[in-house]
Amino acid sequence: MQYLSMSKRVVLWTASRCVSTAFERSMMELESCKVFHEPFYHSFYYGPERQSERFKHHSPDEKKSYGAIEKALVADYDGIELVFSKDMAYYIRNRFEEVIQGGLCQFQHTFLIRSPSKAIRSFYEGCINKLGPGWEIFDPDESGFKELLELYKFIVARKEKYPIVVDADDLLQDPEGIMRAYFEGIGVKFDKRILEWEARPVPAWDACGGWHDNALYSTGFGRKDFNKSKINGYEMTDEESLPDSIMEAIETSMLYYKELHKNRITAKRGAEEK
Repeated sequence: MQYLSMSKRVVLWTASRCVSTAFERSMMELESCKVFHEPFYHSFYYGPERQSERFKHHSPDEKKSYGAIEKALVADYDGIELVFSKDMAYYIRNRFEEVIQGGLCQFQHTFLIRSPSKAIRSFYEGCINKLGPGWEIFDPDESGFKELLELYKFIVARKEKYPIVVDADDLLQDPEGIMRAYFEGIGVKFDKRILEWEARPVPAWDACGGWHDNALYSTGFGRKDFNKSKINGYEMTDEESLPDSIMEAIETSMLYYKELHKNRITAKRGAEEK
C-alpha cells in the first residue's frame, strides 16, 4: 500500500490508563499534525470483526471494520506533515500480521507504558465508578500489557529495529527531557509548545464519557498523578483493599511491563527551542 503524500506516520501503542491521552493532547499542539484518537477502538468493540462483547447490544457497524480504519490512517491529508495515532495494542489482538504488515507497514511504531500497579488500579477504579457508558465491570483482558509486549516483539522481529518505548512515570517527572528524546527518535523537530496547552473540548473524546477528564482539563504534563482526579470524583483505593482478581492482573502484567521497561528511552537535554 502506497501513501499519496510524504507525511510522516507515527503510532503510539499503549495500555489502559498510561497517561496516553495527555500524550495525545500534547501532540495536538503541533502545526501540520493530524491526530487520531484510538481508531481501532471502533473495530475492536463495534466493527463487523469485533473481538469484545462489552458492547454486544450494539449492532455491528460495517464502516468500522479494521480495513476501513486502516484506509483512514493511510489517507492523504493536504497540508499535513505528521499523522499521529494513539491506540491500544489489545485492539489489534489476533490481527498483528494484517494490521502491521498491511495498512500500517510504513508507520513508525512507538510504545507508552506505565507500572501496572498504577495503570490497572486506575482502570479498575474507572470501571467500577462507571466513567464511561458500558464500563460497569473490570475485564482483565482489557488491561493490555500482554498485547503490548507481544506487539513489541512482533515489530522487532519483522523490522529488525527496536521501537521507541516511553515510560509514563519518566514522562511525568521530566516532560521536556523525555519528549525531546521521543521527537529525536521519530525524526521530528522538537517544539516546546507541546509541553503546555489550553484546556478545551476535544470532540474525538466525547464518546469516552469521563475516562479522559484528567487530560481534558489539564494544561500540561506537570508533576502530577493523572490517575488521581477530583474531576472524576474518586480517589484510588489502597492496594491492600483491591480484590484478589485485580492484584492477580497487576502481578501478571508486571512481567510484561518489566520486559518493555528494559528498553525505555531516557531524557535528552538540549538547547533546541522553537
